[in-house]
Amino acid sequence: MLSDSHRGASPEIELIVSKIESENIRYHANERRSAHRTPLALPVGVQFAETDGAISAFSQNISGAGISLVTQTEFKEGQMAVLNIHSLEGTAYHLLSKCRWCRCYGKGWFISGWTFQAVSRR
Repeated sequence: MLSDSHRGASPEIELIVSKIESENIRYHANERRSAHRTPLALPVGVQFAETDGAISAFSQNISGAGISLVTQTEFKEGQMAVLNIHSLEGTAYHLLSKCRWCRCYGKGWFISGWTFQAVSRR
């Protein structure tokens, strides 16, 4: 079923967008989630203790338990990092987090799930 947001497009574009929407629905239906997730698109820096710089990421969604990130970097399960989550009010939030999973999200992109462990005082 086509959403109102892409009605009026060419039939070929409508078909492509419908396929993308269907893939997205299947993806979310297959994930093992128990916590309610809120869509969230904000910049996030992923900082590892052994490095000075942060890896750039964007959040996809967030819950009280964790966050999913889209990056051009592949992470390993179990890696610990401080996630510096951008705030629209100007202050970043720093949360020590653990990578629970990471998988390919298109050519050169990865999506990963992180669980929050503690507030970091960085």
